[in-house]
Amino acid sequence: MDEDDWGRANRSQRVSSLASSWGGPKSVTTAPTEYTNLAKSPALSSFHVPIDVVVVVPISSSMQGVKINLVRDALKFMVNTLGERDRMGLVTFGSGGGGVPIVGMTTKAWHGWNNVLAAIKPVGQKSHRADVVEGANVAMDLLMQRKHNNPIATIMLISDASTSDVDSVDFVVSRAEAAKITIHSFGLGMTHKPDTMIELSTRTKASYTYVKDWMMLRECLAGCLGSVQSLSHQNVKLKIKLPDGSPAKFHKISGALQITKRATGRDVEASLGDLRFGDKRDVLVQLVIVPDTTSQEQLPQDPWETIVSGLEALGGPMDPDDQRTLSVEELPLIQADLVWGDILRDGTMMHLPRPSLLAITMLPPAGSQKKSTWQSNPPIPPHHSIVQRRMELLTSDMLTRALTLVSRGQHDRAHTLLNETRSILKGLGKGGLPPVPGGPLPPIPGSKPSAQSSLESPLSTTPERKNSPSPTAPTAAGFPPSIPRTRSNDGLAIGTAAGIDADTVAALDAELEASLEWINHPAIFGRDSRKAVLQAIGVISSQRAFTFRTPIESLWAGRVSGVKRLTDRSREWRDESSGEGIIEES
Repeated sequence: MDEDDWGRANRSQRVSSLASSWGGPKSVTTAPTEYTNLAKSPALSSFHVPIDVVVVVPISSSMQGVKINLVRDALKFMVNTLGERDRMGLVTFGSGGGGVPIVGMTTKAWHGWNNVLAAIKPVGQKSHRADVVEGANVAMDLLMQRKHNNPIATIMLISDASTSDVDSVDFVVSRAEAAKITIHSFGLGMTHKPDTMIELSTRTKASYTYVKDWMMLRECLAGCLGSVQSLSHQNVKLKIKLPDGSPAKFHKISGALQITKRATGRDVEASLGDLRFGDKRDVLVQLVIVPDTTSQEQLPQDPWETIVSGLEALGGPMDPDDQRTLSVEELPLIQADLVWGDILRDGTMMHLPRPSLLAITMLPPAGSQKKSTWQSNPPIPPHHSIVQRRMELLTSDMLTRALTLVSRGQHDRAHTLLNETRSILKGLGKGGLPPVPGGPLPPIPGSKPSAQSSLESPLSTTPERKNSPSPTAPTAAGFPPSIPRTRSNDGLAIGTAAGIDADTVAALDAELEASLEWINHPAIFGRDSRKAVLQAIGVISSQRAFTFRTPIESLWAGRVSGVKRLTDRSREWRDESSGEGIIEES
């Protein structure tokens, strides 16, 4: 259900009494929303569950001039964009005294906002080390000390700090996880160190955004605020189970923010984080069906059964082998259930009315004398949605591996790796994709020209590509190899291209191309491109973005109407403001 349908459904069904109107006493069953204010504000274009947001901003010496003015401008926009029951707090850090709470949880109706925001100035010394963790800790204090809690709480952390201490985040993360609070981080400018912010955001199931252009800060914060205001399901978890009788084993699960597997190996929990109206999450579950190798000879022999079998053998076979009816058995394969926190019921955990169950038919083993008819059938091609998600995750994984190679000084190998990944993506767009390898990541390719040509040649000319090696990964012990490439399989691979989204392939390729531009220039790559790659990895793997600056961000930001609405509004904010513009302080 999208946001418009949800709003119409609630408008037609909900009838507010005087006792539950805005400003009046609330009943225990009244959901704390803005529906009842519709009559007073007919032009209100969106409804959302009230939120509590704490913005953490740096006031170190590096924030002098235009930077601090842009931060004030973004904060003014956020205050103006809050819903009537939303609340915002403000924390500063980097002044030498740790994190400082400036404003507690306050609504937009408070008249002191302009004075407080105008008073934000950089006061830190150049020698002082601005610690983003201190600011995040104080923000957590503000949220934990609330006397009244709005259903959704989040922290937006802005930092241009050039220092990083990843080891210090454990305490803040444990507090945030216990309180179900996300920490969205925004790296301002090219000189900041992103590692601490990425750690805070990733472990609280939030996002890191690289704000290379200072002027884009307002738009980035607007997209994040629109995302939070569009939230529909909190702390969503996909619970996957192999029921009794399932012949499968879990091989690999990818596409979720976090994967937890039980010790038994038959239960898996995939964390999807918070979902918004318009969101879609694709989680790939790879199973291995273990063949039944138990034969009659391996079973312990019962003396009585031996006698009976001997007597039956004297009479000869009852039916010819080709006329004997072979049994086809249906078995449960996998069961899935969805669990989430209901934001209208104080986070009460809810689940689907009934879990989903997938059953499969197990064909009998082929006879030794005559091959069964189904054995000669061509393999079933993968669904285009699966192929597309695998390509997204392949891009994300290869970007991650490329960053690891760059950190080791192996820039040439990283360049080769990303080039070959681009070749596979181009083959997908043309419909000439070989079977996508499963299992572990492929080995890091060498720098030999032959490795490059062996991948490019089968992708550029489809008819001859059968004779070229496929970039398949080595299979783990006990797992079946990839589907052999036959004539029929090649034809089916071409057919799957019809369902592949060309915009997605183009966006992934653009991200790889941008990563390759400066990868052989360590100084430039480390100062700028590495942060953009880190952001892209998060966007692709989580299928979540807040801005429309790049094709890969636009791909997922455009799905959530709240992100688009506030992003558009942020671009027009200059006309709605006082008209002074953004000037550098003297």
